[in-house]
Amino acid sequence: MPIIELLSNLSLELQSFITSVLPHAFNQFMRAPLLSVLRVLLLLLISDSPRQFLHKPVNDAYDFVVGTCTCHRTWTETLTFSLVGGGAAGCVVASRLASGGASVLLLEAGGSAPPETAIPGLWPLSLGGDVDWYFRAASHPFSQLGYKDNASFISLGKMMGGSSSMTYYLYSRGHPRDYDDWAAMGNPGWAYNDVLPYFTKFEGFVKNESLGSIENFEPSESFGEDGPLRIIPRPFRNHLTDSFLRAGEELGYERANPNKMGGLGFHGGHLLLRNRIRETVAESFAAKVSPAQNLQVHTHATVTKILFDDDKKAIGVAYGNDGEHTVKAKKEVIVSAGALNTPKLLMLSGVGPVNHLQSMRIPVVAPIEGVGQNLHDPHSILYFIFASSNDTGVEFKDTLSFANMKYFITRRQGQLSRPFGMEATASVRLGKTRSKRTRSNVHYVFYSSVLPFENKQSFTTPELKPEIQKQLLEDLQPEKSLSLVPSLVRPKSRGWVYLNSKNPQDNPIIDFNFLSHREDIDLMIKAIRFAMKIAGTRSMQEGTGMTFAWQKLTSCSNFRDDSDEYWECFARHFTTSANNPMGTCKMGPGTDELSVVSHTLKVRGVSRLRVVDASIMPQSVSGPPLGTVIMIAEKASDLIKEEWGYSV
Repeated sequence: MPIIELLSNLSLELQSFITSVLPHAFNQFMRAPLLSVLRVLLLLLISDSPRQFLHKPVNDAYDFVVGTCTCHRTWTETLTFSLVGGGAAGCVVASRLASGGASVLLLEAGGSAPPETAIPGLWPLSLGGDVDWYFRAASHPFSQLGYKDNASFISLGKMMGGSSSMTYYLYSRGHPRDYDDWAAMGNPGWAYNDVLPYFTKFEGFVKNESLGSIENFEPSESFGEDGPLRIIPRPFRNHLTDSFLRAGEELGYERANPNKMGGLGFHGGHLLLRNRIRETVAESFAAKVSPAQNLQVHTHATVTKILFDDDKKAIGVAYGNDGEHTVKAKKEVIVSAGALNTPKLLMLSGVGPVNHLQSMRIPVVAPIEGVGQNLHDPHSILYFIFASSNDTGVEFKDTLSFANMKYFITRRQGQLSRPFGMEATASVRLGKTRSKRTRSNVHYVFYSSVLPFENKQSFTTPELKPEIQKQLLEDLQPEKSLSLVPSLVRPKSRGWVYLNSKNPQDNPIIDFNFLSHREDIDLMIKAIRFAMKIAGTRSMQEGTGMTFAWQKLTSCSNFRDDSDEYWECFARHFTTSANNPMGTCKMGPGTDELSVVSHTLKVRGVSRLRVVDASIMPQSVSGPPLGTVIMIAEKASDLIKEEWGYSV
């Protein structure tokens, strides 16, 4: 079949898939086979698809085991390091340890990233699918009120690279004060000047690609240009981006560099793209380590327990559906399973709150009350929707037209070369005067679409209550709809993760406890009002003609329109996770009753066990945290190599 005809047929099949099949998201009999066929076609058509991590012959011994994996083999070797979790942190640690001379086994619960994850315009396809953990948050009486059963979902990557293989591409360091605060909390070596070299080590900033940047980006000694992770200023622009940036100027904000002193201002964002293909941590780190460097990656394997000897020394892990296989580690077990799965694994292994472990009839190895506590995630309102008077919105299925696919494959341009819907971002400080050292406390993303892509031709199962869904969709026209999503980047509210049972196959109980702190409620109301200010600027009115699209919520009808009480009610209906959970294995001094790991990331009460992922973050940073997680992994790699005598 000629390539043009193949492209045309593929385009039609994809559009049919989006509009007809994917609304039945949980009917795997329909979804899985067609998705597999489409992935094969994408692999044939796109040469830059993600590397497939396959099982390979193993070496006689390893230094470390890292990962969360479901291997179908019994290991007799003793490994030097076992690494649990092939997400962003796990890939970095495995790569750096192997490159330093150690032998490493990386275990990952998911598989290789499927080809659609490589294409920026197709990133929403991963949400709710087979590469998404798709955890459901606990039901709450005072938040998530607009969601079915008062419980929203959390999307996290279940594949090599973790969420770096499925999120919307934004890169940020946060603000220097974020890390200075970590150090002030009793974590020596984690101030900004201490961690800056680890940022510049992995950063591969470039000025621009084939198109001009929308920002005057000037690399300097504080930004890494030679690291393995390619980071670019947004290389494309349209009238929506321009309107948003001009709106910021009307409100007194500069067109900022988002990674310069916290990036206070409006900007296009720095993106993880290479040749218009997603730049994942798996591709940038793990895939570049040669087999001669003793890194073995095993996918589709779930670690169910950390093994300890009588001296509480971690000596290996059990894995498989029932933990029927084991592998030993000569030096350390390193857990990088993420902020929800890491505390789950620790508790299943007997490390955690005593009363909870005893209630689950799990023998206590180390009584650490902080395991699973301190859960926090930027509070977001995904359903903050505006109607546009001039057809500036885009519908997901339209990106899969024959013309767009041909343009992408032949020239690496067009709608598929851009993260779908994402037009610009802003980092602002609300409630206090801005100054040079002021951090943002609210982050906005401007979309030319409706998030989470639930319109009249939705491809995900709606999460909202039917009556709310009707109010949202009744008058909504996708081509006339925009979203301006506010997120509180450093919320004060704290939640927790507990075991649902002692069965490793059961998902944990995840309670974000959204909006439980009064300051978060007050700030979210300010964030909503500032979003309205952005929409009301002359630039946005001329460029989009946007007006707030919601009818008044019936469940909030007791409150006066546009009152703080009404917007609080609105926020309690729609505030949800930004899909960036953190903090559940808090780094801190021994005097902190909630600390789980020391400043060297060693788990308290046991030996030869470390945690390296977002769960160690004592508090959030002022922006998307992927860059912070990679920095943590870079620093942890050096700590481990220094301790065991490997080259740094």
